[in-house]
Amino acid sequence: MSVEGAWFDPWGVTRRILGEDCVESWPEERRIEFLLDSAARPISADESISPLAPSEDARGVEMRVFMTSTSSDNGGRLDGPNVPGWLTLGFDVCDESLLSGLMNCSYTPEERERLSPIWSKKLNGFHLFRTASDAEEFRRLTDARVPEHAPFFVVAICVRAGSQFSGATSVPSSPI
Repeated sequence: MSVEGAWFDPWGVTRRILGEDCVESWPEERRIEFLLDSAARPISADESISPLAPSEDARGVEMRVFMTSTSSDNGGRLDGPNVPGWLTLGFDVCDESLLSGLMNCSYTPEERERLSPIWSKKLNGFHLFRTASDAEEFRRLTDARVPEHAPFFVVAICVRAGSQFSGATSVPSSPI
């Protein structure tokens, strides 16, 4: 496990299938039930969303998931990990088994109607929060909305700098 400030990496580097390469597992009806923005190409720490890649699968992209248990750094604003050679794609909200409270705990139509206008504009094209602060706020909401999986944690999704995968037109050239 490595530690980067308030962030720690208990899982190390994994190879995942990301972006357009795993769209078949996200048909439209699943997107409507599980995503606040069904147009997104989701990437997550959750293996049911971004599955592990077999070693021989050329689509595999090296990914690290950093977890934090604090939101009090920098006067209440939480920044992502700053790890040389790795780019932060955004922030997810997961339980201790990496089940995504953002993308894998279905929303009722009423919840979607109430939450989507507020939260979808805070998400990027990978259906990840642009800021850790927004993810922290959503984490608190998710602890109350899905108590059977609480507590949830903010996790930073990072890929090795220079990684390429289908549908990655919005991968930042530097950490967010």
